[in-house]
Amino acid sequence: MHALVGDQLLAAWDRGSHESDLARALTLLHISSPERSRESIAALSLAERDLELWRLRRITFGEWLRATLPCAACSAQIEFTLALSDVIEPLERLQLTTAVTTHIEDWAVAARPATTRDLEAVLSIADDELARQILLERCVALTSRSGTAADWENLPDTVRKRAVETFDEVHEGAEFTCIASCPQCGAVELEDLDIGRFLWFEVRNAAKRLLVEIHELASAYGWSESAILALSAQRRQSYLAMVRT
Repeated sequence: MHALVGDQLLAAWDRGSHESDLARALTLLHISSPERSRESIAALSLAERDLELWRLRRITFGEWLRATLPCAACSAQIEFTLALSDVIEPLERLQLTTAVTTHIEDWAVAARPATTRDLEAVLSIADDELARQILLERCVALTSRSGTAADWENLPDTVRKRAVETFDEVHEGAEFTCIASCPQCGAVELEDLDIGRFLWFEVRNAAKRLLVEIHELASAYGWSESAILALSAQRRQSYLAMVRT
């Protein structure tokens, strides 16, 4: 995996600008690891994918993540700082690809972690309940003692409930929630941090800053984009300092 800098940063921004959040996450990882196919990345469990996105964020933008979120109680801006090791290390200890099998009544319930492919399969479904049901059917296999596959529409409620619980169990601990306290009113906010979306915002902003730098240096010296990108970040900033004085 390589940091998203220079050409790779601009390529990620260029391609991701026309994609959905799900596709962008794959694009960021594929550009940072071009030796892997996009399909193989899409087949990772969501927890595995997110772990790789956290790692990519660290090597591209550093260990510390700083962000703000609005307080639901008073609308004040809550600032928080997160050390990425506090997210990455717990995820690394999880068994991210482990399926769970349990039994209830005459049924065996086997649930596997969802992947980006699974989410893409339900992305266009507007009905949230229907989308969740299809996702459940993709990731949970139900087999009776006689070997008969499940007819989901006619399952007993107890079996259906256990299927949902098993599916949720597989994904337990894979999501990351930030807890922040509002400095104005003291309210406590719980925020699910979508690393794919957050990293994309950072990539987009960094790419736009880089384009401004390229424009300034090209205007000042007549250099091509490729020549400017070939400069180290330190040398590019040194030239910019001279241009801006």
